[in-house]
Amino acid sequence: MYKRRTPTPEQRRSFGNIIRDEQKACGFTQEDLAGILDCSPHWIANIECGKSDPTWLDALRLIRALKLDVEEILEVVDGNVPVSSD
Repeated sequence: MYKRRTPTPEQRRSFGNIIRDEQKACGFTQEDLAGILDCSPHWIANIECGKSDPTWLDALRLIRALKLDVEEILEVVDGNVPVSSD
């Protein structure tokens, strides 16, 4: 049986909350972050609200721009569920 690979609404909200909180902690506006990533502020807002699923590459760019730890974010967003080797 295959497991769902798209984020759940809870995971999208959790990721968005992390991005929003860290963006504010860094003193960035949505416009600042959009400028760094060469995207629209509307897209950033949609991610922060859990309305958009960034590609894995965009998610990594967001994480990198905010100097976050990928593994820590995965633990928070995924509920500390280990990745199966199956």
